[in-house]
Amino acid sequence: MIHRKTIERLIGEWYELGSPAISKVLRAMAGKDLKLISIKESKDSGREKVIRLTKTGQATVNEMMERTEAFIALISDRLTDEEIANGMEFMSRVGAIVERGFADQQ
Repeated sequence: MIHRKTIERLIGEWYELGSPAISKVLRAMAGKDLKLISIKESKDSGREKVIRLTKTGQATVNEMMERTEAFIALISDRLTDEEIANGMEFMSRVGAIVERGFADQQ
């Protein structure tokens, strides 16, 4: 379970989308064609919405993870242990920079 405002904050930071665009995407994900999430009113506030993955949504996420793992395996099988270690170190640094933000990197 996650509050809609949390989704809005996280997605807004990455993709610079506003509340109406995020609401539209969430409604589409909850719609009869996809049924990936459910949107309910929060018990704490009638204005706040709570988002949950449906069984279909969870299955979709699991399938995405399996495909991603298979794709990474195809790549990593062709790399040396040193190349993998260097790549992991690089991605760790990228993650740290993104976590801190870019302001202190200039």
